[in-house]
Amino acid sequence: MKTAVTVAALVWLLLVYQSYAWTINEVMVSGDEWIEICNPEAAELNLSLWKIRDNSTSNPDRIICENKSCVTNATHFLILGHNVNITTVTNENVTYFYIDDKLIGNGLNNDADTINITGSNSSFIFSYNTSAEDESWSRIPDCYGNFTLARPTPGFENTRNDTNKKACDIVIRLETNDIFTGTLKYFIILNDSVCDGNKKEAKVEYWIENLFGDIIKNPHNTTVNITCFENISREWTPRNIHGVDAFIIKAKVHALCNDTYGMNNYAEKIVILKGLKPEQESSIHIMKLYLGLDEKAKFGDIIKVKVSIYKGDTTKSSVKAWLEDDNEEKISRVTYANFYSKFSNNTLTLPLLINPNCDHKKSDGDYYIVVSGLGKIDRRKIRVEGISKTLCKTNKVYVPCSCQNEFRATREAGITADFVDYPKNLYPNEEFNITVLVSNNMDKPINITIYSYIYKNGSLFSYGLGKGGWVKKWDANKLTVNISGNSARIVSLGNRVVGNAGTGEYKLKARIKLGNKKIDITRFVNITEPERIDVHIQSKVNKSHKKVTIPTAGVVASRRVSIFDIIINFFKNLLNL
Repeated sequence: MKTAVTVAALVWLLLVYQSYAWTINEVMVSGDEWIEICNPEAAELNLSLWKIRDNSTSNPDRIICENKSCVTNATHFLILGHNVNITTVTNENVTYFYIDDKLIGNGLNNDADTINITGSNSSFIFSYNTSAEDESWSRIPDCYGNFTLARPTPGFENTRNDTNKKACDIVIRLETNDIFTGTLKYFIILNDSVCDGNKKEAKVEYWIENLFGDIIKNPHNTTVNITCFENISREWTPRNIHGVDAFIIKAKVHALCNDTYGMNNYAEKIVILKGLKPEQESSIHIMKLYLGLDEKAKFGDIIKVKVSIYKGDTTKSSVKAWLEDDNEEKISRVTYANFYSKFSNNTLTLPLLINPNCDHKKSDGDYYIVVSGLGKIDRRKIRVEGISKTLCKTNKVYVPCSCQNEFRATREAGITADFVDYPKNLYPNEEFNITVLVSNNMDKPINITIYSYIYKNGSLFSYGLGKGGWVKKWDANKLTVNISGNSARIVSLGNRVVGNAGTGEYKLKARIKLGNKKIDITRFVNITEPERIDVHIQSKVNKSHKKVTIPTAGVVASRRVSIFDIIINFFKNLLNL
């Protein structure tokens, strides 16, 4: 750093391309150097090819993209030299990126320099010939105005040092118990260190997130008048949370007075919730049977049974369902499902294939659906009449082309398998489960191993959820499953898309190993960017508009393929063995 000199400022901005998708918005020359970019339309910017130079740089600096995505749609974000600690610049929750050099360019001169940034179809050049300690070159009004020396606001809207406003230095902090049960009571405390007896107006925003950054309680705003001190009391009551969970209270203040120091305008606090004591006993309840209008089934039909399963404090994990007669003789295939998480509520629809009864050994009458496991059992009576004539014919059942080879391969291995449920559209970093139905067509029990992953062009693009947590490995979520003779089992596998997966079509594969045989079932999935909502916020100070883009959470069910079409095709293929 060179010593600052006091001369008249000369500031000019050259727009090379006529595009306003982004612009240099603020530059800190003295101390820890940083550049703020304003992206007023919240456009998606890929910073991986951006180049940054100053007057004395021959090789441009580039953004480091190794450990984080360089795609952003933040309205304000910072660019820092990679030796700069963000906490020395601001304690705000801001978006920031490092360059591949210790200093911006060759180190920004305090007396004069030029910054040239090229990227995202635009180039911007900013020149200055003076600086001031603890002040930055800032566009005022924010994003669109001319540059002037002002109080730094790294990562946030630039505000004018208005001498007509009352001076203030408002500090925000949060106070509450670290551990709570039931209702959380917390206090947002504001202190004005410039305590001159005058009322100062400020806007306070507060919200609650979980540890993954998901918003649990939406942001709220309130305007207060501060005379040295203000205490805002708030409450929050979480609903139906069992066990222990953690949350982060966050709050920030925007002073409408002339705030002399903006780095103490944000606060956050982690709190622990002791939720409801989980029920120890497991439970199984048959909720609904999917039958025809006559509420009856036929021999050879596939019926669907919706069950509610609560797993309590038990090491057992298997649940199975079948249809039986009064003598407890099974008249259907046995379908299995596994539940590994204790104190978890699960709702699942199980398919049951009733034996065709082509030899007429079973008579029409009442039979019983049985769902058993986790030390619990539930039964439901059902009327079975008639025989599915189609299934007792010798004609071959049509196999869809996309699955024909896979079905033939599993059939030749002595098993049949297909996806029951999988997401057709995914987002980067999204966690999801796939469900695979595997049927053992042999009389003896078998042990299989099964795992799943997303890949493209021979490269892995997913994590698997195993005993060691999320691991980026082809067989990270591998399970070993025992399947009794002439029965079927449902297997659920946890996956997560990698964060740097680009948009486009990928392959989702489930691999099954039986002895030395390998059977793969593959489907195509699309990775897309989350849908976004644009919210316009108008500032009362300068009447300018700011657009904030909020990613929306997709409804899982709306992005999944039809479960029961797959199940029906699966069992039709099975009966044609």
